[in-house]
Amino acid sequence: MYAEDAYVLPAGDAMVKGRAAIEALWKKDIAALGDVKCTTLDVKPLGRSGAGEIGTCTFKTKAQPPQDGALKYAVVWKKEGGQWKLLVDIWNMDK
Repeated sequence: MYAEDAYVLPAGDAMVKGRAAIEALWKKDIAALGDVKCTTLDVKPLGRSGAGEIGTCTFKTKAQPPQDGALKYAVVWKKEGGQWKLLVDIWNMDK
């Protein structure tokens, strides 16, 4: 779902560029999470081939005991070959 030239800016971690590196990041990080629920709060068009989205997510860690977590995110989508792909993905943890 990411563009080839995408960036991910994870909370408290180094910036990641490129689809393969982003896939590796998600494989590592998503394994520690469960019950992830994301809610889109707003989407705005950015010309004919872009869009910005903001939202929130909640999740539980798979650690014992599980802990609840919450974050807010902003993404930029771009239309690539007739499909919408993520170009920029950034999130911050709620306290």
